[in-house]
Amino acid sequence: MQTRTGAARIWTVHDGVFAESDALDDGALGKLAGKAGLDGALLLIAAHAGVHDAAIRADMRLGQRLGVNGTPTFFANGRRVQGALSLEQFETVIQAELKTAQRIVARGVPARDVYRLVCD
Repeated sequence: MQTRTGAARIWTVHDGVFAESDALDDGALGKLAGKAGLDGALLLIAAHAGVHDAAIRADMRLGQRLGVNGTPTFFANGRRVQGALSLEQFETVIQAELKTAQRIVARGVPARDVYRLVCD
């Protein structure tokens, strides 16, 4: 039997939530967790107790501050990229940001300062 990491288990639940979104209740969520090898009862207790609510609210505030209004949204050196991109499109964005960073370094800015410079 192959052992899945915690991250792989969470993504299994994540995918199941989206697949079952029309009929998702506590029972269905518990079953999804169980199928992923997680303790469904513990997951439900944590959800109902609001264990992660503060972190979720903080992430939501950050997203609002950054102008995120949908998913998926990515940031490449501070450049907001919204919507689902193909691998080729995403590669184009990354390559453009790398070229910008290389030009900045070529002008004498230390590489360690590039990210702060392009994101501020």
